[in-house]
Amino acid sequence: MKLFRYGLLFTVFILRFCNAASLFRAFPKIKDTMPHLQLCNLPTPIKRLTQLEQHLAQYGKLQAGTEFFVKNDNKTTDSFGGNKPRKLEGPLGEAHAKGCEHIITEGSTGSNFGCATAVLAKNLGFKSCTLIYSPQINTKYLQRNALWATQAEAQFLFCKDRAERKERCDAAAAEAQKPGSKTYFIPSGASNPLGTIGFVNAAFELKEQIDAGILPSPDEIIITFGSAGSVTGLLLGLKAAGLPCHVITTCAVNDPDKTAFQDIANLYRSTNDLLQTYDPSFPCCELTPADVTVDWDHYHGEYAKIGQGDAEAIALLNETEGIKTDGTYAGKAVSTLIDYVPKLAGKKVLLWNTFCSGDPAHIETLRSDYQTLLAPGWLPYFDGTIPLQPLDQGV
Repeated sequence: MKLFRYGLLFTVFILRFCNAASLFRAFPKIKDTMPHLQLCNLPTPIKRLTQLEQHLAQYGKLQAGTEFFVKNDNKTTDSFGGNKPRKLEGPLGEAHAKGCEHIITEGSTGSNFGCATAVLAKNLGFKSCTLIYSPQINTKYLQRNALWATQAEAQFLFCKDRAERKERCDAAAAEAQKPGSKTYFIPSGASNPLGTIGFVNAAFELKEQIDAGILPSPDEIIITFGSAGSVTGLLLGLKAAGLPCHVITTCAVNDPDKTAFQDIANLYRSTNDLLQTYDPSFPCCELTPADVTVDWDHYHGEYAKIGQGDAEAIALLNETEGIKTDGTYAGKAVSTLIDYVPKLAGKKVLLWNTFCSGDPAHIETLRSDYQTLLAPGWLPYFDGTIPLQPLDQGV
């Protein structure tokens, strides 16, 4: 037990004294009051998509003065890229501060967030990570994540549907709240106020890059919407940092009642309130419907389903810029960018690439032995019972 605690404390010491987050530079008091572990290599790089621009201009689809940029959050960490590590810095920091040893979180079976949590929790020295999963359509990254999370010694609870998953998660969250519990529960995507602050920081990071002349202030930012934490934190951070950017968020999940804006607004307020408890000088910001456009055209009736336009956009970005994305989240933002080209004429547009990159060579070597390595709940995704969708382009 002592060795576990000392090892984790040493890791925390190293992480805490790396370069400070942009939000902490703007509001130093937050760094002293907010539970936090620095997991990410920040800032993530930005580049102009000149080859994509030229391709679109060649076919008369891009008007003069329109400029496209990408922020490559696929490079957030050396172990598991994407937007997930940003949102885990607060929750895993709080888990450490509370002396917790066991991490529990949830998602669909392909969950990038679940895999990221398992990998990073193991790297930090937490004793275990349990992932509560419900079924989803098959993808190549699902298979990668199954192997990777297994290699990170994650435990899996497979549920028959989302209703059962919610029931199990409610029980796990209640267990984590008991006095003296060594268990810490993180909701889907870490899209609670503490996790959302990771993307408030991302907006301040973007401001520093703009101030440094790396790119002009974007008129539009395009990012996907799943559990709402990334887009919500970004919107709040943009307001607090004084950046007048409009956000287009592509919905990757079913929302039959079209409550996405209200979901964002509720999380926005609670995150703003939490930041003000860490530092009362953090501004009180107002979100309006004019700040964000929720795009529903790229949700194709089932979570993780890839549409023809998504597949073509993913291939185009890879062919022109050498940038890979997936069809569940980041690729839908690329598809939105391409479809919105006529509406973006003359604008500076930033594509926020949340692609969860990482495909260690040794993971693929495990694939041939999946029957003995993986828990039984994974086998239908590997033996053809649940086939890969035809438009999947892998990771």
